[in-house]
Amino acid sequence: MNKKNTNSEDSIDKTKVILDAAIQVFADKGYFGARVSDIAKEAGIAYGLVYHYFNSKEELLISIFKTRWTNFIDVLEYIIASEEEPQEMIRKMISFLFNSYKNNPSMIEVMIMDVAKTSRFFNDENIRHFKDAFRLITKIVKMGQEKGVFHQQTDATFAAYAIYGSVERIMLHWILDDMKSISQDEINNATDMLTTTLLNGLAICPKNS
Repeated sequence: MNKKNTNSEDSIDKTKVILDAAIQVFADKGYFGARVSDIAKEAGIAYGLVYHYFNSKEELLISIFKTRWTNFIDVLEYIIASEEEPQEMIRKMISFLFNSYKNNPSMIEVMIMDVAKTSRFFNDENIRHFKDAFRLITKIVKMGQEKGVFHQQTDATFAAYAIYGSVERIMLHWILDDMKSISQDEINNATDMLTTTLLNGLAICPKNS
């Protein structure tokens, strides 16, 4: 393996270590209470090395958003490509988000509680990135309308934000109640409950479960 490839891989590894440390520190202390020195200590690296990869604490927070949100967009694209029924697509999206909380509650806490606190989040690039996910959720709703299983008069974009917002508020409830450990059964039950509630609101002929 040549030196260039080695250096590139080392850079990726260090970036991940720093981002993981930042997630934990931001979750523990909040964005404004966290210091770069805290992140360096959590990562087990020299203070100056953080600035080798990131220009500021703000850039760290934006990088967390971009990395995690890109993953969410990739999952949505995969779900749509599966060509399953729209109801199942929505259930899988909800399941993915809830399982993301189960697997990394600190990351979800930072995404919900801290990302929008930085003024840099509200630039055109980040807003476009944010809206890309909702275009995909909107597409799923429209697919359901085209198949005749969701109400035609429902505004698909409004529904997309309502679906995601419902998931986020439940995760906020877990954060505020300091629920750091959630079982897979609890995740499955929450997924089924929310999916049923949302789909019965969208369905032309709601069925009793």
